[in-house]
Amino acid sequence: MITVKTGLNAPENFLDDVYTIDKIVYKPEYQGERENLTIRYNACKDSFILLYDGNKLIGYINFFPVNEKLSDDMTSRLDKTMRDDDITPEEMHDWSEKNDIFIISVAILPDYRKSEAIILLGNEFLSFLRQKDKNRFKINSISGYAVSDGGVKFLKRFHGSLIKDTEEGDHFFYTKRADVEDLLENGLFLNTYKKTYEDDIYFFVPLTFDIKRTDNNYLNIQNPEYNKRKSSDIEDFEEYVPAEVMSKLQFGDVYCKCLNRHVEYECRGEHFKNKELSRIYLGKFALACYDDDYDGIPVDVEEAHLFVAAHKTTGIYIATVAIKDNRFNPSQLIDQMSTQHLEIIPYDEYEVSTAQNKDISSLNFTSIEDYFNNFALIPCGESKCVICLEKHPEGEDDGNMELAYLLSGETMVSKHIDYRIKPQHREKLIENKAIYDYYDSYVSGSVVAFIFKDYSDNINDRIEEEASVLFVVEVVLFQSASVHRTNRRVVEELKDSRNISNKDINDLYVEFGKTTPFWDTDIFKYPFTQHEADTIINSFGIKEQLETYHRNQQFLDRLIELKGNIEEREADSISDEHQTRLNNILFFAGFIETTSIILGAVMWLFYKEGFVDVLNVETLIRIITVAVIFAVVILLYNLPTFTKNRRLKKKKNKDKNK
Repeated sequence: MITVKTGLNAPENFLDDVYTIDKIVYKPEYQGERENLTIRYNACKDSFILLYDGNKLIGYINFFPVNEKLSDDMTSRLDKTMRDDDITPEEMHDWSEKNDIFIISVAILPDYRKSEAIILLGNEFLSFLRQKDKNRFKINSISGYAVSDGGVKFLKRFHGSLIKDTEEGDHFFYTKRADVEDLLENGLFLNTYKKTYEDDIYFFVPLTFDIKRTDNNYLNIQNPEYNKRKSSDIEDFEEYVPAEVMSKLQFGDVYCKCLNRHVEYECRGEHFKNKELSRIYLGKFALACYDDDYDGIPVDVEEAHLFVAAHKTTGIYIATVAIKDNRFNPSQLIDQMSTQHLEIIPYDEYEVSTAQNKDISSLNFTSIEDYFNNFALIPCGESKCVICLEKHPEGEDDGNMELAYLLSGETMVSKHIDYRIKPQHREKLIENKAIYDYYDSYVSGSVVAFIFKDYSDNINDRIEEEASVLFVVEVVLFQSASVHRTNRRVVEELKDSRNISNKDINDLYVEFGKTTPFWDTDIFKYPFTQHEADTIINSFGIKEQLETYHRNQQFLDRLIELKGNIEEREADSISDEHQTRLNNILFFAGFIETTSIILGAVMWLFYKEGFVDVLNVETLIRIITVAVIFAVVILLYNLPTFTKNRRLKKKKNKDKNK
């Protein structure tokens, strides 16, 4: 039986046992000096909670109040050094009306870490703080450095938030006064949530190839090197597998076979059959589980399986992250989807690091988006979730509160939000959409909750029923991705309206045209399946996306038409201007020619009549004057035409500027 003692009633020489545990638990660089341990204990003896199994010390927590300067130094983001065994009694503080608590060490022997010891230690420390706070020794803050996953979890449970990382890569957590009050009133964070059901979770991420990439790595996703399956899609569609054989297959094969079988039985045409659709299993991954600080430090991991449904003709892909037998808080995982914090690492890498006693926080988790970016695939619409529950959640309002949070895509256990969804809005969220009697179904804008009436303990059995909704969601997301992709590219073209061309528009039409089979009103063979799909389509807002696309497309067409009109008018303007210039040139050429002819004719007449010899300067001037007067008359006669051409040119330039 485990018993609890404190530093005030601990056995004599218990510090020797504390030091022994430190040498077992901590790496050499984190092991303090025995002498320093004694000095700090003598400065504040009410600073230990100790766990004993009989007479054997199995774990402890060491803490004490610190002075204001040390507290300020540790919370400063500029100071990256770790304070630990170098803390002196002068930097500590007696228990007073205001106490900044520093946790210098939490340690439990390895053999007791999976027992109730860690929970008991946390609860005893919380009771100690509550008692101190009640006795006018107010707890102002709690802080500590985490050098292991266990330390991270412990400090997070005491509502700690990551403030900074040290030069060595350790994490400093801090619980401010407002969060201390929440801790003292409501208890340890994450411990307030008690899961009352089993569940499987499936996250769907729509993708498409990145047209800006020159490489074709996305084709490698269909390379056998990346495909962990042993059977082909054709076998899935054509070959019936008995239930007893299915139960012996690996989850990756079972998932693909079940979804392909539903597609074969319930879809018309070849749009989603093996000729067009390739379903690929990419293997097992470790999924990072966070709290809603999203500080990059997971509090746990879940085993996840990664799949891709690749539609070859359209270049649209639906990635699926499947978590069977989920252990973690599902509302928090769905919140991670909503905030784009689905992060993975290959499971074999996780297992190797675990065998080497590496901390989770030291692993390089990759977001789903970045993982598929390696294949030149980019997100194409919002991620969606299907959660399959054993039964309705229990608890507040008969579980309706938790179900509402699952459907809203928000976490029930938040450090930052203390409000709740109003009852009238909860009632709208939790309207049962089920058609058949073997399940209940609830649909929101991002989540489908599928609740069994008979939940099998074996995933290979229940996946057959889960697939009945999974494949429908997948088909709907192909629709959503197709319109989202075209919509996005239309908007990009509108932004670059100066360089848009009829060819660009035609390419968009062709690309969207390839997806028209997705919009076939006769996709599903059975009316009720189509009805379920319509319910999901309406909830996911796909019709609104399509309407937005049509509006943008009309605007794009109008832009092309307007641009064509402008180009045509510019061409006409250039033509008129050229004609005006030609007319002016011809006019002046005619003027010079006419004047020359007249003058020559007069001179010839005078010469013929014998007047030339007797012409004097005065006579010559008179002749030239008559010729000029005659030319001016011709000019005045043509002036209206010249003026009209100039006025038309100015008017066209003015219209163009408008």
